Amino acid sequence: MGNQRTDEMGCPYHGYGMPEPDPKLVGMSEECDRLSDEKDKLVKEKKDCEDFFKELHYLNNNTKERILSEYDDKIENCSELHRAISERLCELGYSA
Repeated sequence: MGNQRTDEMGCPYHGYGMPEPDPKLVGMSEECDRLSDEKDKLVKEKKDCEDFFKELHYLNNNTKERILSEYDDKIENCSELHRAISERLCELGYSA
């Protein structure tokens, strides 16, 4: 690494004087982005289901609630994972 520039803590720089990002943190940040996109998609799908169910008067209410509840569970899971990864990135000095 002979003449490679480093910051005061010895971390290598890359372009524009920024320290090279840790691949693990980059992966965590990418996972946050993916979870956010997945959550948005699930929220839209749930809304589409709700709109569709309004048209299906004969569909059993328990069936409707079960299907919508599954979306709620998936949305909450995405939110919790996103929150946990974001908090960890913040603890490490990065933002998601």
